[in-house]
Amino acid sequence: MKDNAFDQIEAAAQRVKDVHDTVQEVARTMQETLWFGNTGLMLDLQNLIDGLNRAYQELCHPCLKIAFVGTTSSGKSTLLNGLSGRRIAPIEAGEMSAGVVRIRNDTTLSMTVLETANMAWKAGSYDVQSDDEIYRALRDKESGIMERYWKANAKNTEVMAPQIEITAPLAPKNGGIPRFQMPPSLGLEFYDLPGLKNVTDSRNLQVIQKYLAGSFLVVVLNYSDTNSDTRKKLLLEIKQTVVSVCKNKEALVFVLNRIDERNSDDDPLEECIEGLRKDIQAALELNEAPLIIPMSALPLYHLQTAWGVEREPLYAKGQIEKSKEHLRKFFVDCAKIIASMRDESEEKDAWFNTHTKRNIDKEGVWNSNDVPQLLGWVYEYSRGYEFWKILQMKLDEQIGAIIINPAIGKTVNMLETFSGQLKGLLAILQLSTEEEIKKEKALIEVLAQDIKKKLEDFKAQFIWDFNESIEACRKRDLHAIENSRYATQFGEMQDILRKIRIDIYETVLTPIYNTLCDCDSDHLDALEQQLGEAVPRKLAHDVRRIVNDLVNKGYMAQYARNGFTIKCKESEKSRHTDELECMKSLKHICYSFFYPRLKELLIYRSKLLLQQQISFFEEKTKVILSGAMVQLFGDIKELIPNVQLESMLIPIQMQKTSEVTLPDNLFSLDEEQEGSILTEQESREVWEKIPKEIQEKIPREVWKKKPRVVWEKIPKSVWEKVPRKIVDKVARQECYDAGGSCSTDYRYRTVYDNVEKTVYDDVEKVIYNDVKKTVYDDVKEVVTDTVTKTVIEDRKKNITETVKYYHESLRSAGEMVKQWESGLELGEGELWNALGKAIGTIAADAMDEYAKSLADTESRILQTLDAQFDVLKQDKLAIVASADDCSRVITTQAEALSALQEYCLERGRDR
Repeated sequence: MKDNAFDQIEAAAQRVKDVHDTVQEVARTMQETLWFGNTGLMLDLQNLIDGLNRAYQELCHPCLKIAFVGTTSSGKSTLLNGLSGRRIAPIEAGEMSAGVVRIRNDTTLSMTVLETANMAWKAGSYDVQSDDEIYRALRDKESGIMERYWKANAKNTEVMAPQIEITAPLAPKNGGIPRFQMPPSLGLEFYDLPGLKNVTDSRNLQVIQKYLAGSFLVVVLNYSDTNSDTRKKLLLEIKQTVVSVCKNKEALVFVLNRIDERNSDDDPLEECIEGLRKDIQAALELNEAPLIIPMSALPLYHLQTAWGVEREPLYAKGQIEKSKEHLRKFFVDCAKIIASMRDESEEKDAWFNTHTKRNIDKEGVWNSNDVPQLLGWVYEYSRGYEFWKILQMKLDEQIGAIIINPAIGKTVNMLETFSGQLKGLLAILQLSTEEEIKKEKALIEVLAQDIKKKLEDFKAQFIWDFNESIEACRKRDLHAIENSRYATQFGEMQDILRKIRIDIYETVLTPIYNTLCDCDSDHLDALEQQLGEAVPRKLAHDVRRIVNDLVNKGYMAQYARNGFTIKCKESEKSRHTDELECMKSLKHICYSFFYPRLKELLIYRSKLLLQQQISFFEEKTKVILSGAMVQLFGDIKELIPNVQLESMLIPIQMQKTSEVTLPDNLFSLDEEQEGSILTEQESREVWEKIPKEIQEKIPREVWKKKPRVVWEKIPKSVWEKVPRKIVDKVARQECYDAGGSCSTDYRYRTVYDNVEKTVYDDVEKVIYNDVKKTVYDDVKEVVTDTVTKTVIEDRKKNITETVKYYHESLRSAGEMVKQWESGLELGEGELWNALGKAIGTIAADAMDEYAKSLADTESRILQTLDAQFDVLKQDKLAIVASADDCSRVITTQAEALSALQEYCLERGRDR
C-alpha cells in the first residue's frame, strides 16, 4: 500500500468495495442454490454486506479531526485561528476557553450551542453572518457564552461547560494555505479545547474525552515556560493533559509557540528543543522522543486572516478593507518579527522599506501580489510550512489507526466469522449417508452441552478469581495481589490509585492543614488560589470563606496544632461561658459547613483524577478480558474434534476483544448505599476498634459491606425489622459524634441512658437476638471500651443518673487530616467495588453473548443437517461444488481485509 495517507484511505476504500461486491455475488449464488431456507445464515450474510457498505461509505467520506489544547498562556487559540484563516476562537489574554468548540469545514457559516446542564446561556442555533458575530457571541465581556459560563461556574458547581458547534470554510480545505491541499473527499474538523489545568469537573472532562475519539492532538506549549525555573511545572501540565485526553500517543503533535519572544542571551533554540524532547519522552513514557515544532503563531494568524481561506486572497477578491485590518495588526503586534525578517536578506529589507504600516492605505503601493508574498515569508518564518509537513507525516503513519481501522474493524471480524461458518457448513454438505448425518447431529448436541457447561464453569471461576483480586486490592493486600491471576494489571491500577491519594494529599489536605495552622489573610488568599486549580472555583471559595468564619469565631492556630478542649464539672459550667460559646460556634461551623464542603471537595478532586485515567483503566480492563477470553477459547477448543466444527462453534469475535468502554457513572463516589446511616469515613474508627478475631466471627456477607457501626453489620433483613424512628434516635447522635473532630463524654448518657428503656431494649431484642450472643457480647465489649464502665453497669441496672462532669473537645488539624485520609482509603475501597462490578459485568456480557451465539449456531447446524436428508435425494455434486466455491471466495476476501487491518496495526506499532 502507498505511504501517503490520502492514498492509503483511497486504496482501503477500493479494497472494501471489491470485497463488498464479491460477497454480494456470493449471496446471490447462495440464495439460488443451496441454503434450504437457512434464514439465520442469510441474515448474517446480509448484515455482513451492510457492514461492508458502511465501511466503504466511511472511507469514501473520512474526516480528519485535529484538537488543539494548550498549556497556560501558550497561544493555542491564536494558532488554531491562524491555521483555519478565521478569527473564531477567543484569543485575548486571560482565561477564555471553556468546554469544547467544534469547528467543521463547510460552505456555510453557522453556530449551534448544545443543551447542557444548568446552562446560563441560550441553547440552539445562533443567527451569525460573520466571524465577528461568532466571536462576540463567544467572547463578549457582558453577554458572551464563555463569560456567562465562568460567572455561573463561580456560583454553581453543577454548571456544565458549553459545547458549541460551528461550521465555516477553513483554509486547509479551500486552498488558503500555500503548498498544502487536502483531497476533496476528506472532511476537516478543528476542536478548540480549554486548558486542562482549568478543567476541575470530571463531567466536563468526560465530554472532552468523548469529542476527541479518533483525533490528532496538537499540544501547544509556551516558550517562556521552558526555562529551568518553570520546566518542571510545564512537564506536569503536559502529562496531565496527555493522560487525560489522548488515547493514542503516536497521534500527538507538539508545538513550541512564541519562539519570537526569545532573547539574545537564551540558549540556542535547538538545545532547548532537544532537552524538552527528552523530558517529555520521560514524563509520558514514550518509546522515542517526540517531534516538537517551534512556531510563532501570532504573525501566522495575522497574515492568514489577511489572506483568507481560499486560493485567491481577499485583497484580489475586492475585500481590501478586511485584509488591511489584519495587515495593520501585523505591523503593530509583530515589530520584532518584522525586524528579524528584514535582517534575513536585502530583498526583504527593501520590501519592508516600501511596504510599511503607514502606506497600507496609500494607492499604488500595496497590490494583490503583496499579501501572498508576505504570507509566504511568514509561513517560512513562523514554521507554518513545517507544521503541515510534520502533520502530513503523522497522517501517513497513523491514518490506519485513526481512520481506516475504526471503519473496517468490526466488519473484518464479521467476515472472518462468516468464513468459518461456511467452512463448517460445507463439511456438513459433504456428508453422504443418513448414518453420517445422524452421527454428526449427536456429536453437535453433545458438544453444545459440553461447551455450555464449560462456559458456565469458566464464568463462575472467572468471577470468583476476579472478586478475590478486587478484595485484595480493597484491603491493599500486596501479597494477595501479586498472587492473583492478573497481578500485573491490578498492581498497575493500585499504583495509579496510590498516586491519586498523594495528589489529593498535596493539592487539598496539606494546603488546608497549613492554612488552619497559620490563619491570616495571605494564607487564605493562597488557599483559595491553590484549591481553585484542583476543584471547582465555588468550592475553593466556599472553603476559604468557611475557614475565615472559623477564625472570626475565635479559631486560633494553637487549636489547629493542639486541639481545643473544655472539661469541667457540671456545676462549674457558668465559669466557662465564653469558652463554651466559642466551642459551640466552632462546632456549628465545622459540622454544618466545613466538613460537608470538605467531603464535597474531596469527591470532586477524586472523580476528576479518576476520569483523567479512564483510558488507562479501560486498557487494563481490555487486557484482563482478552486474557480471560483467550483462556476460554483454549479450553473450548480442546473439546472440539476438528477444525471445521471449531470455526463454527467459536466465533472470531470471541477471539478478538474489541475496545472496552467503562460506564459513565463509574466514579460516582458520592452515592450513598440504600439504608446507610453513617458515611464510611464517620464509622471506620469504630469498626477498627474491633479485633480481627472478633470481626471474623461476624458472617462474611455482613462485614464485607460498608464498615458501619456495629449494628449496621447486621444483615439488612434483620435491620429492617427495627422501626426507622428507633434507628434515628439511636444513631443520629452517634453519627454526629463518631464522625470526626468533636466528642463529648456525656454523649453516652444521650445514647445509652436518656433513650427510653423500651427503645433501647427494642433495639437489643430485634437486632441482637438474631445474632449469636457470643458475637454480640464480644463486639459490645470492644466497641464500648470508650464508654465509662460505670455508665454501662448502671445502664444494665436501669439506673439513668446524670453524669456529673462536662467535657467537649475539638480535634487538632493533624487529627482531622488523618481522618480525611482514612476517608480516602474507604473511597478507594468503593472504587474497587465499582470497578470490579463494571469489569465483571462486561466479562459476563461477553460470555453471555457467546452463549447466545452458541445456541444460534447449534440451531443452524442442526437445521442444515436435517436439510441434508433432502439433499441426499437430489443432485448432490453440483450443490457441494457451489458451496465449496462460495466458501473459498469468502475465505479469500476475509484474508484480504484482515491483511489490510494487520498492515495498519503493524504500521502504527512500528512507528
